[in-house]
Amino acid sequence: MQDQAQPKNPKNDKIGTAARIWRAIDKVAIATPPRSPEREAEYRARQELRKVVDEAGET
Repeated sequence: MQDQAQPKNPKNDKIGTAARIWRAIDKVAIATPPRSPEREAEYRARQELRKVVDEAGET
């Protein structure tokens, strides 16, 4: 079995991590009514994902 290769760009790893966190929270938020804590958590996670992606583009 091959070892997993380290990401060539650590910024991509941060994006992937932020995306996985957002998606897990998003799945919960989809099943909840508007203005619930879960929806607010999804909004905050999406904002963080947006920030990480924007920072990765600034090279």
